Amino acid sequence: MKTKILMLLACILFSSLNVAAEQQSVKAGKLTTNTDLHKQPKYQSDVLTQLLANENVNVARRHRAWYQVLTAQQQRGWVKMLNVRFVGVMKRQGELGVKSVFDSLTKQVTPTASTGIRGFDEEALKTAKADLEQLDLLASYQGNAKRAKDFARAGKIKSNLAISTAVTQN
Repeated sequence: MKTKILMLLACILFSSLNVAAEQQSVKAGKLTTNTDLHKQPKYQSDVLTQLLANENVNVARRHRAWYQVLTAQQQRGWVKMLNVRFVGVMKRQGELGVKSVFDSLTKQVTPTASTGIRGFDEEALKTAKADLEQLDLLASYQGNAKRAKDFARAGKIKSNLAISTAVTQN
């Protein structure tokens, strides 16, 4: 009985920690390149200013392939998400944390890791359709040893066994 009560209290504690972490949605970021600060999350939107590479921004939210940011000069707008790198973040909050480990012990499930595709939101991924012609085209690019040798011969590329051996060993 005491064990069940302790487990329940621990579960409540871990759940409240996870909710608190999710509420801290503003994340520190740094721009990877010079980029335009747009009024709206679309290319056709008015450009408010140009931000410089390595400038720090606070990311407030995401809409498709755009982040709404607040600059050090208190300008708010939208930048392409591929131009932002988060600083000091080792993993996304809520993934494979203490709560997941605890759940794996109490619910007989194991934690899983997942990835997302930057620039696509959940709705876009749900409505995506496979293009089998493009998949066949991709498969046609597959190489083999004979093609590689023919390519090297045509380009007068010579093998340097000493260098390639050293590279593959490191």
